[in-house]
Parts: sequence; C-alpha cells; structure tokens
Amino acid sequence: MTKYLITDVDGVVFDRMPLYTRNFSDLVAVFGISTEAAQRYYLHTSGAPITQQFEEVLKKHKISFSTQQLQTLVHDFFHLANGAEAPLFPGVRETFCKIQKAGCLIFATSGSRTPDLEVLFRGYEIPCDLIIGSDEIPKGDQHIQRFAEFVDIPLPEFCRAAAYIGDGPHDMVIATRNKILAIGISNTVDHTHLRASGADVVIANIENLLELLEI
Repeated sequence: MTKYLITDVDGVVFDRMPLYTRNFSDLVAVFGISTEAAQRYYLHTSGAPITQQFEEVLKKHKISFSTQQLQTLVHDFFHLANGAEAPLFPGVRETFCKIQKAGCLIFATSGSRTPDLEVLFRGYEIPCDLIIGSDEIPKGDQHIQRFAEFVDIPLPEFCRAAAYIGDGPHDMVIATRNKILAIGISNTVDHTHLRASGADVVIANIENLLELLEI
C-alpha cells in the first residue's frame, strides 16, 4: 500500500480551474495578450506557481514588466479567487477520508497561498496532514523535501513510498523528476497531455485513487 499521497489542490480537490483560467486571461489582457493565447498558456502550464506563470507568459510575448507589475498581477489574481466560491469535486472528501483511515498520510502542494488553503481544507473538513502553498516556497521539489522532513525519513525513501496526483503537466513533471508515482486526473487537460508530461497513469475521477493506492 502507498504510505504517502501528495495531492495538488486546484483541479484535483477544488473545481476552481475554469475561474482561474478566466482570471488569468483577464489580468494579462491589459498587456495586449489575447484571451485565447492566455488561456491556452495557463492550461498547458497548470500546476506551476502563479508567479512563474505570469512571468513566463509575459516573457513569451516579449512584454517588458516591472517587479511591481508582477506582484500586482499575483495579488489581484488571489484577490479575485478569494472572493469566489470554491466548489469541491464530487467524491473528494469521502475518498480522502478512506485514504487517511487506511493509514496513508495526505500532503497538499499548491501554487496558491498556504493560509488560504488551510481555511478551505478546514471549512470543508478535508483530511490533510500538511499543506504547503507557494507564498513562501514555490511549488516544486522543495515541497517534496518538506514532506519527507515532516515524516523524518530520507527523501528517496519517501518518494518510493509516495504517489502524486495532479491535474496539470507541471505536477507530472515534479512527480517524475522525484521518481514518485505520477497520477494524472483529467479534470483540466486531457489524458494525452498528462501522459506526454510524464503521467504513469491517468484517471477520470478521484474515486479511482483507492484501487491505485491499494486501499
């Protein structure tokens, strides 16, 4: 049985990706980036920290920007998100409860901010042993290292006993780079894109996790 489950948040737990995609394209529209181009870029890089996504989309379109402008984009993005509903995907709470009851620890990694995520997880009573957002440490390898430190075992040992579920290509890249079982869920991009990004397996709904984790 898998001992540790690492989960992305938006696109796996909360169904906020359509909202995030619209907000992202609206915010960069003032720089002259078309809605279609912005939304395509956002979805193809889903799972990455939002600061990185804003920075890279502006550079991709050869747009000059200041540090203050980048910070304002990130601030406005989260301001818009925090004022909106955060619906759960069907079956998430029930599935996570079964996973935790079986003795598997659950870790959440996200490009969003840790305090905001903690409020949401508590409000929806979603079991999770440790939540790390990107307000202090950008989502990526350092989050995996922190999870290993939390259970006080070497990183390679942790990774061998873990599985990582995410809806975005960036999630699959993080998982495969750390030699963690990469589980894609096709809530945001299709299975072909997830497979191309390194997914070992792709599922259509969260309940399929139980069989994969041998629970």
